[in-house]
Amino acid sequence: MVQLPWGKPLEFPVRYENEGKLKIVAGPILRYWGMDGTDWRGSAMYVTADEGSNYDDFPVFKVQELEAQLEKIYTAFNHTFWRFRFTVEMAETQTRCTYQLGAEHPPFDFYVPGKDQDMNIMFYSCNGFSLSTQTQYFKASMWDDVMDKHKARPFHVMLGGGDQLYCDNINIALPVFTEWRKHNISKGGFHYKLSQDDRDSLDAFFFCVYIQWYGMGYWKGTVAKTNQPTWPTALATLPSINIYDDHDIIDGYGSYRDGTMRTPIFESLGESAHRYYMLFQLGVGPTGDSATTDPSFITINKNGPYIHYPAKSIYARLGKQIGFLGLDCRTERTKHQICYPQTYTAVFNRLEAEFTANPEIKHLLVMLGVPIAYPRMVWAEMLMESCFIEPVKFLARHGVILKGFVNHYDGEVELLDDLNDHWCARHHKQERNEFIARLQRFAQKTSTRVTILAGDVHLAGVGRFRTYRKDGGAVAPDTDHRLMICPVSSAITNTPPPDLLADFMNKRNKLHYLGKQTVEDMVHMFSVDTKSQPRNNNTLLPRRNYLVINSITNGDGTEEVPGPEFSELRKEQFAYPSETGGLKLTFQVEEDQSTTDHNTVAYSMNVPPLHRPGTEKVANAPEEAM
Repeated sequence: MVQLPWGKPLEFPVRYENEGKLKIVAGPILRYWGMDGTDWRGSAMYVTADEGSNYDDFPVFKVQELEAQLEKIYTAFNHTFWRFRFTVEMAETQTRCTYQLGAEHPPFDFYVPGKDQDMNIMFYSCNGFSLSTQTQYFKASMWDDVMDKHKARPFHVMLGGGDQLYCDNINIALPVFTEWRKHNISKGGFHYKLSQDDRDSLDAFFFCVYIQWYGMGYWKGTVAKTNQPTWPTALATLPSINIYDDHDIIDGYGSYRDGTMRTPIFESLGESAHRYYMLFQLGVGPTGDSATTDPSFITINKNGPYIHYPAKSIYARLGKQIGFLGLDCRTERTKHQICYPQTYTAVFNRLEAEFTANPEIKHLLVMLGVPIAYPRMVWAEMLMESCFIEPVKFLARHGVILKGFVNHYDGEVELLDDLNDHWCARHHKQERNEFIARLQRFAQKTSTRVTILAGDVHLAGVGRFRTYRKDGGAVAPDTDHRLMICPVSSAITNTPPPDLLADFMNKRNKLHYLGKQTVEDMVHMFSVDTKSQPRNNNTLLPRRNYLVINSITNGDGTEEVPGPEFSELRKEQFAYPSETGGLKLTFQVEEDQSTTDHNTVAYSMNVPPLHRPGTEKVANAPEEAM
């Protein structure tokens, strides 16, 4: 139990592993930091309860029988965070590595690719439940399927694309937060003062939520709870790289109006969430830790507007031919901005330096929290911010009509923060288009295929940018530097949206033009459902899912249409070659949430490497592009 400032202990289930000298409540949590030549760099973190632990003769941590140095990186609420950083020399072929903390604690294994291999990559997002989810309707955990796939073909890294946990139960768990929510604008809610005890309680909340979820896979909402023990096993087995999104803080954080975001409680909430994100997801102490300057981080000397720390984007090699960028899209976010201009400059300077020095890298995976290519909802955003909706909002704030129509923070329409979060929101559209153009120029300059990963929206889909020609031709995919495939994989744990909503979004799927030479659309991937039944909605599949990315090492150039691996019923008109040096993207989609079998169904597509950027090999244009 953790003693909270308001005088009562917060009781919650904790995994107390107490076989040896340490009372471990979370960990090990494996983190992948990057490659230095043939040195694979990683770390493992443990959290221990001070009461009941003996630190006088600390157990020795070993990886492949080599000792790693102990680092104490933080203490909070009578608990201590310990980190071990280590390197593994990459061999000619894949290596199975065993690590262990003393003889009293269980050993774990992870896999390092061969020095000339690319990593087998697993990407996921939305790893938690919304506050009112009835978890009993989800009989299996997708993490069981992840670990089954790992046994068959080991994953070398897992990429967390945001919402690695859901912290929205702060709305009901903390007296200070529930009291603040009672104060609307007219009652001075924006000027609600916080005591030091209030700030400590926010800190304690995030500490507890992480200990529960990362320690034992436990979560409790308003109507149900869940325990998913395979998730902590994955953390100990699959080295991770993460960026965070809003639910790692609170729903919509950064996208509310400036006055709301600058309230003492929202700024304190953001800083507490950031502190434990740094610890549990990045493996870095919030203050005084030398790892904050690790070369994997891309930072500028400027704090975020509401979270008063610099953003930390991440660059890493994922094997010989794959570079990775995790763009921090939350620390600098406001309603009118996603990242500072200086951050984009720092990011592209780093990318150009890395790819110029290492011309063997042929792919760049860019990880964002929110999809950058997705059906538009600008009309709904404009309606919710128009003067015509003000009377409805006024009545909803006072409980006269439409309970739940407005949020409890600033009285705006509940869905508005989700719409404002999107790259296609009218406030972000120019920033988005400039970012896409810079990625295309980078691809052309460095002969690199750019692929953009995202989550957030609780369904599977694939956006796409490609060259558009007015003369009726189309650039062959393997020579089109503007071709960027944008898989959206979400959620691995949370509830999918209803089919009706996905069908409505599918009807918003239109061709969009960026300037005169780029067209944007959604790939027709999902012509049949997981039971092989034909679907009308070919672009968006509302089922729980995750994404597997691996290199094509024995491609024969055969063109394959994106879609389900188990069916020839594929309506997509674009085919992409199975070419050595390309990537294969495979969605693992839950077959049936009502069974305990945790079976998934595969839908896949190829991403060709980029040859001779800017050289336009003309092919017949598919009808849908015209």
